[in-house]
Amino acid sequence: MAEIIVKTYRVNGYYKTRYGVNDNYFEKEVRAISAMEAKKQVTQVIATRKVTPFRIFIQNVEEITDPKDIKDRVVRTFAIENIRT
Repeated sequence: MAEIIVKTYRVNGYYKTRYGVNDNYFEKEVRAISAMEAKKQVTQVIATRKVTPFRIFIQNVEEITDPKDIKDRVVRTFAIENIRT
């Protein structure tokens, strides 16, 4: 059985609310198997009744290789201790 490698990604983008007046920018760090999975996780976290998935625009997905560059302390702890989420 092959071992699954979980990586840390930083996802940047913005979303528009129901009225679409302002762009609300976000930056999330997640642990995922691939960049596509990271996009999917962030979309699921941000999507609510007022923000539907088609109003979420992801601009950049980058892999973080050095755990010291991770801003979120929970994600950093998971990356340092190699915990799969």
